[in-house]
Amino acid sequence: YIAEKELADAVGQTGSVGGTVVILEPASGRVLAMASQPDYNPNAVDKFRPSEWRNRVICDSFEPGSTFRPILLASALEEKVVSRNKRVNCEKGRFLVGGKTIRDHKPYGKLSLDEMLKFSSNIGFAKLGKKLERERFYDYLRDFGFGQQTGVDLPGEVSGTVHPPSRWFEIDLAAISFGQGVTVTPLQLASATAAIANGGLLMQPYLVERIEDDNGRTQLFQEPNARRRVISEE
Repeated sequence: YIAEKELADAVGQTGSVGGTVVILEPASGRVLAMASQPDYNPNAVDKFRPSEWRNRVICDSFEPGSTFRPILLASALEEKVVSRNKRVNCEKGRFLVGGKTIRDHKPYGKLSLDEMLKFSSNIGFAKLGKKLERERFYDYLRDFGFGQQTGVDLPGEVSGTVHPPSRWFEIDLAAISFGQGVTVTPLQLASATAAIANGGLLMQPYLVERIEDDNGRTQLFQEPNARRRVISEE
């Protein structure tokens, strides 16, 4: 109820055409709340347009932008292509990659990894993606669950889009490094971020914990299930 109420307020205040909220418990993968706007009354479906029926948390995908950067940072640290005390030259806000100019919203010089994340430097993360390179970055994206369904217990889930690295040009690697050129669902993004919070274990998200029959006998019981380890706890 709180998720639905706050989402409706935010969509109204910003004049957005829609929005989503999904709240996961990182250690278990339990979906604690899931809401979409616009919503509808399932008891009066005929009074709403079909576009209002869908669950945007699993049926819509979008370019993740800045929210994608912790995924690359975690992958680069895991592969040890960069150290925690590294400072990256962000080129005063303009950097040429594959014949295209990448820009930051401010002309940053050398930034620490924390500052790159804080200030959302496109150039810093493009350089980080180049250190990781296509194949390894793609492998981590797949390990974190992008480009594939999470398998949550709801119909209509889409996979999002992550093209194979053989199709990435130099500018594509850079763009994907700061969250453009790929699409993800809100649930995929929440699940991947939760894996970082969960010490590197990607959990299977699930909505229904238990189904009982009329006599109270358990017909289905779902327990937390780790899909795989993506990164080390360290």
